[in-house]
Amino acid sequence: MRAAELALKELQRELTLLENSRMDPAVIAELAFQASDRALNDILGMTAELSFNSSAEQVKLFKEILPAFYARKEYYRLLNYAVTFCPDTAATKEKLLFWPKQAERLENFRSKNAEFLNYHESNRTDKDEFYYGTESDNQFVEILGNLWAREQYRLYALGKIEELSK
Repeated sequence: MRAAELALKELQRELTLLENSRMDPAVIAELAFQASDRALNDILGMTAELSFNSSAEQVKLFKEILPAFYARKEYYRLLNYAVTFCPDTAATKEKLLFWPKQAERLENFRSKNAEFLNYHESNRTDKDEFYYGTESDNQFVEILGNLWAREQYRLYALGKIEELSK
């Protein structure tokens, strides 16, 4: 599991370097998406070979670490979409239509996945084996990562809306 934690730190370091670069936002979003996708695939390959000392250790990996990889990939997919369909050079009218819809993505996602998200956010653990155990197919890990990505993307969209109101 230590390898997964190190891989996540390395991915975050790479993403920070990209975000702090002076490249075009569309290029940054695409490169960050590619790096996140590559890291996710690497970690998924690695987890298939892991053995765990306890179910708690396994749950931690699938509940806390793996979703972060999914979150990075999904966040940069959403950013890539945004810079493609509503670049900073777009007309203000287009931006005023685009960004509020983007901010709503989180609520739509929450509605679609309400049962699992209610469980997760209540800090319950009685179904952790089901959601994050060996028999799980990563569906819930991906949902959790996508939630984190959409929360971050919503903040980004709200920032864009705030910029437009100035």
